[in-house]
Amino acid sequence: VIDAIELHSPLIKSRIVTLLGQQEFATLHKNEGRETLRQASLEAIQSILNEEIGKPGVENVLFTDFVMQ
Repeated sequence: VIDAIELHSPLIKSRIVTLLGQQEFATLHKNEGRETLRQASLEAIQSILNEEIGKPGVENVLFTDFVMQ
C-alpha cells in the first residue's frame, strides 16, 4: 500500500488540496468541522486507492498540525 500511495501521491495531494480549498473558515474553527474534513480526506484517499489498486488501503487520516489563515 505504501508503494501505491507514493506512486499516486500527486493525485492524492491534488484531491486533498481541492478538498481543503472548498472549506469554510467558520466550519473548520469547530471540532466537528475538522472531523468532517478528516473523514472526507479519508474517503477521498480510499476512493483513489480503490480505483488504482482495488482496495482502500488506508484506515485513518490524522492531522498532526492544523493551521488556518
